[in-house]
Amino acid sequence: MIRHQDLIERIRTRSGLSDPDEIQSVTSHVIETVARCLDDSERRRLAAALPEQERDLVQWDVAETDRCEPAHLVDEVARRTGRSAEQARYLTQVVLPEVAESDPTLDDSLRRRLPAELVSMSVSPTHEAQLQEAAAVPEQPRPLEPDELDRGLRDIPGWSGDTHRLTRTVSLPSHRVEPLFNAVERAQAELNHPAEIEQTDDGIRFTLRTRSLGAVTELDLRLARSINESVDRAGG
Repeated sequence: MIRHQDLIERIRTRSGLSDPDEIQSVTSHVIETVARCLDDSERRRLAAALPEQERDLVQWDVAETDRCEPAHLVDEVARRTGRSAEQARYLTQVVLPEVAESDPTLDDSLRRRLPAELVSMSVSPTHEAQLQEAAAVPEQPRPLEPDELDRGLRDIPGWSGDTHRLTRTVSLPSHRVEPLFNAVERAQAELNHPAEIEQTDDGIRFTLRTRSLGAVTELDLRLARSINESVDRAGG
């Protein structure tokens, strides 16, 4: 079983991606989608090969209507990540061999179940450099599914809402409000993604949604995580 940090570092090296949250997001989408293409025994092998942090990505009770046909795997990864089919194919080629490397049995299962080129990373150095450059283009936001939102909020305490918007209200001493606002402003600038901020009788209320889509996206989860870190530093 590969360690979480080793997996992320290997994918960073091969993919051309640099943002840790983006690498984690891409890795999660590939693993979730691949798991939906497998049968129960193959899912068990996949889960056993994953770091503990990624095991919850493997869903065990997959309805027939939610299964992903192997032939449609790349299209589904493209839809989930907001990337082109070529970018999604390359990123899947990066993630799968790293996951399967530590378990020959899993590697064999994936090769039998999935298109061979997705499990074996075999592209020329020149083509790989071109694909890395293409893969590094930021993913386009898309609305999160309810189950994706539930998983995303597990490690972001204090937030509530649904797939349309997230909110958190924070109460701080008055002298800590300005440092919090400054920190949140920096987080918004780094992500190029705004929060709605309102001072109420109960405290400072943050509302997150991707306005262009009228829905919660991965960007909102990243900003929620950054706001929580800012609140912790400000003394909330």
